[in-house]
Amino acid sequence: MPEKRSPYLDAFLATVDYRSPASLLEAAAQLEATLPLQEQRIRDKGHELDAMTDAKAETLKLATQLRTEATRLRKREDFEGQTFEDANAGRIARESPNPEV
Repeated sequence: MPEKRSPYLDAFLATVDYRSPASLLEAAAQLEATLPLQEQRIRDKGHELDAMTDAKAETLKLATQLRTEATRLRKREDFEGQTFEDANAGRIARESPNPEV
């Protein structure tokens, strides 16, 4: 797969006079001056990628917890003989400050 260069870099290189040592030195100095900025952008993208990875892990953790809770409620419904919705509606109707668990 061929590498793709930035159109800005190509436009910059088109302005360089390759027959002039002074032009080549100036171009090299200008390119080297961009390196700290590029390094900072790479670090920022790394932090962004870490945050995205953390968000993915948190999402998976929450999904797993929700599935576990759903399974627990289903088992409880089977044991009690009534659905969670019915039991919850009964608790709400009585407006008990301490709902039965």
